[in-house]
Amino acid sequence: MEINGKPVRNSTRKILIEINARDVKRGQSRDPGSCAAAQCLLRTVPGIKSARVHIGRTYIEFDDHWERLQTPPSLKAEITAFDRGAPFYPGAYSLSPLSPAKRASFGKKQGSPPRKDAKPRKKIARPYHVTEGVRERGANK
Repeated sequence: MEINGKPVRNSTRKILIEINARDVKRGQSRDPGSCAAAQCLLRTVPGIKSARVHIGRTYIEFDDHWERLQTPPSLKAEITAFDRGAPFYPGAYSLSPLSPAKRASFGKKQGSPPRKDAKPRKKIARPYHVTEGVRERGANK
């Protein structure tokens, strides 16, 4: 995976951030590159060029690569509320490296390959929930 021509690596470190009122004031809703959490990362993590905080993943840009971290559920809830118009409340959050199970599927299709003698199954369209009014999925948007 690449973002703007730079490779994306799974981060191996945990990053603790403390979002304050100044970060909240400078943050913009529905923009993963300039939300309160991204503003806090730019302020606190040395050596980064930019940050994108999405619902499920956080991407941090360095000179030659991007690092990918897990966005914690507590920050996800704040982002969802903020993107829907509620205030973003300052607080401390811990961005963690991806679990081995999530790292293994990075850039690969999940599941086992189909058997050669298996009959094709009819796919059933299943309903799923999309949270509306929040930032888009994906790092290249």
